[in-house]
Amino acid sequence: SRRTNTSNVRVHSPSAERRLARPQPGISKEVYDPLGLLKDEVDRAKRAEKIFTIRGSFQAVRRALLKRGWIEKYHFCYRDRINEELKKFQHYSIQELLDLVRNKDVADVCKRLIKSKLLASHQVDFYWSYDYDGFRECPDKVKMTKINKIRREGYSFTSKKGLCDASKKSWFQIPGLACMNHPRTYNLVRNGDTSDFIKDFSLTAAMSLLKWIIKNSMTHECKLMSASGKIPLSVFNFAINECYKFIKKSRKEAITDYPEVFEQEWNEFLENYYKIVQFGHHFKQVAGVSEYDMIRKSNYILTHLKEHWAYLEMDGIMNIWILKPINGSQGVGIHICRTLKYILGVIKSNPNRRYIVQKYIERPLLIYNTKFDIRQWFLISSSVPLTIWIYRHSYLRFSSQTYSLRKLHESIHLTNNSVQCRYSKYQKDIALPPYNMWDSTQFKNYLSDIGYPNVFNDIIFPGMKQCITAAVLIHKDKLDRRRNCFELQGADFILTEDFKPWLLEINSSPALHASTPVTARMCPAVLEDVIKVVVDHQRNNKASTGGFELMFDERIHGATLKEQRQAGAPLAKTNQLITHPLHELNNFTDSIQNVPTTSNAVDGEAAEYIKQIGMGLRKTLENLLQILKTEKEKRQLQNN
Repeated sequence: SRRTNTSNVRVHSPSAERRLARPQPGISKEVYDPLGLLKDEVDRAKRAEKIFTIRGSFQAVRRALLKRGWIEKYHFCYRDRINEELKKFQHYSIQELLDLVRNKDVADVCKRLIKSKLLASHQVDFYWSYDYDGFRECPDKVKMTKINKIRREGYSFTSKKGLCDASKKSWFQIPGLACMNHPRTYNLVRNGDTSDFIKDFSLTAAMSLLKWIIKNSMTHECKLMSASGKIPLSVFNFAINECYKFIKKSRKEAITDYPEVFEQEWNEFLENYYKIVQFGHHFKQVAGVSEYDMIRKSNYILTHLKEHWAYLEMDGIMNIWILKPINGSQGVGIHICRTLKYILGVIKSNPNRRYIVQKYIERPLLIYNTKFDIRQWFLISSSVPLTIWIYRHSYLRFSSQTYSLRKLHESIHLTNNSVQCRYSKYQKDIALPPYNMWDSTQFKNYLSDIGYPNVFNDIIFPGMKQCITAAVLIHKDKLDRRRNCFELQGADFILTEDFKPWLLEINSSPALHASTPVTARMCPAVLEDVIKVVVDHQRNNKASTGGFELMFDERIHGATLKEQRQAGAPLAKTNQLITHPLHELNNFTDSIQNVPTTSNAVDGEAAEYIKQIGMGLRKTLENLLQILKTEKEKRQLQNN
């Protein structure tokens, strides 16, 4: 067998090289000194800082750099998919490769390998990989190699736990720039948020029961009550009382008139709730109570809940939650859950797996009655100063079956392509492609066809920008402050029926392979445009950035960011959504507009009077109005 030791490079002796390198009239240097020509090319690339290494199958990145005159220093690894000819000749010496340069069929491969071998001891200027090996292979003490990864401390915005933590913060709410819309999420690890989650699950069930009553009063899908009903009316009264207690707590009012509810009472309520919404049971008729009474009380409570529970509409009525492993990916280990008992059972039976639980968005925007999500790319081109770009183009991923909350199969509810590829033969709307994807242009055309031509540019895209910016800002201090780092990431969004985008998760290593005709076209394009930003634009700030547009620049927005962080505070553990900047005080008159009084005239006079009084009396009047408000609501609830 032939020797393949690449460290033993055989070349001509210096005298032989001088004879070979002597210029010959009318003969190209490529003929009489091919090695010298390649050395000159390598030296020019070194001086221009245009040497790169790529780990993995990122052909679009390779093509983009080669087109710009860069030279590749090959990194051969059994995990990398490399050209078969490169594999064949990778162990040849420089002299053996020179002997093959005259063979036109392999000349290009041999030249590329020679240049790579001439760079054996040279640290590259650009390193692209699917992992963090670049930091080990390119030590900063030699040079600050540009690396396509940003190191982070602990859990950050690219982890499910990190986004869970982010949803409990609030300083990043910057009007017009950053606003975090993330389904409420709880960390179910030891010493986590389990007790808070149980409270949320239970209260959401109570709210959902009242919404079920209102819905059935309009659709008449089933009875609310009858003589043969199996659900005691006390279940309805329990839900009313717990929702009313929540309203009073949100207003910071005393609830001493209401006894504490114990776990067993909640368990009994939940069992009856499941029977109603999942199996169609209804209430037992009671003398003196009509369906109209139930509808009126439910409507009254829900009207006041809207002021304090921003998730009321999107929560639906089934109280479905999604359980996800903290370190999971590609849909592995995900459970879509209806009952609290099931969720706690999964956690107990998997003690070595850490989970987060997230409220499932039961009323998403559907296309042809099919669920979808949006994969939106963004690029952090620098952590110091923090600079974030968003890609103007995105793509939609569809489920394989039409949407239903009666069936919780993953083919209906998990839009991840690695999940949906297993169900390509399932029946769905013929208007959707067999590969379950659209690009954003197709989506915009669809929105225009249904009468919303501007909603993507006016609501969806700006909303995604603000969500991403907020998620990154909340973990800004966890980003490594090393210069010359960048990272392309993929954010997953779901839209609610009002076209509002909700951030589900962020992937630090988004799939960039040609899984469908859509990704086959878009993935090479986004990688080419990454090079435009991190190479071309860095060297010439007037250069094109392709499909990327600047979303956040710390040099521009830094002062605003500092103000928000100084004014911010953690959210309450109810994860109630903030809809205004925390540093702004609400106008006091807004807080009394809904105070029940005997006439509208009294409301107006009270508001006008409060505007005129001094700040010294403000607190006293607030307390007085709060007492009046509480007593009035008590009377209204009793009358209803």
